[in-house]
Amino acid sequence: FEVSDAGSLNGTYVNRDRIDRVRLSDGDEVQIGKYRLVFFSGHEGG
Repeated sequence: FEVSDAGSLNGTYVNRDRIDRVRLSDGDEVQIGKYRLVFFSGHEGG
């Protein structure tokens, strides 16, 4: 999975670094505006 900033005024941050585009890893903290999210890729299979 990747996250990219589409020219926002506040910016997009991954692990507190401002990014344009980055590939996400489990446990990465994504901040978009005032919202912080933690990324987990999930599990394949059932």
